[in-house]
Amino acid sequence: MEGIKLNPNNSGAFDAAVHSGVPECGDLAIASKPYATTGGNPAVVISFTVNVDGKPVKVQAVTTLKLLGSAVDGLRAAHLAD
Repeated sequence: MEGIKLNPNNSGAFDAAVHSGVPECGDLAIASKPYATTGGNPAVVISFTVNVDGKPVKVQAVTTLKLLGSAVDGLRAAHLAD
């Protein structure tokens, strides 16, 4: 499983990620699976399609639900703080 690198409020990292990779097709999907880790914890997979040499290729990253939730909480704190 992959980890998550969080870069809140970082326009440079955002623009680099958007413009330095292969074109994406916008079909972002998130699926979860209970008891996915060896410790019996839930995991999530985030997937989408990219164009590689003009052909659609599905790519994905897997992480734990706990880690994804922590990343989302961090982004909420960075962007939605009162």
